[in-house]
Amino acid sequence: MRDWVTNRMQRIPPDELHMLGELERKVLWLASWTIHHANHVRESADGLKVGGHQASSASLATIMTALYFRTLRLPDRIAELPRHPVFPRPADAGEAR
Repeated sequence: MRDWVTNRMQRIPPDELHMLGELERKVLWLASWTIHHANHVRESADGLKVGGHQASSASLATIMTALYFRTLRLPDRIAELPRHPVFPRPADAGEAR
């Protein structure tokens, strides 16, 4: 376990760091657009808004990008909210079966 932690904490190569930054930017855009679209673009007969806020998406974009694309391994699971069940990583969901 300690070797794995030490290996994962090594300096990230510049090209990989750039790739993670680009992924983060796209994740943030998608999260913000999804919330904006749900609250301002889609038809809503009763005027009800969807939960979520762009600022909360922004605060988690870096953390979630690093977790999903750099840190987590196939057997790892995360709970995004304490009241939600634990989900497998989406990138590995098909492989886990």
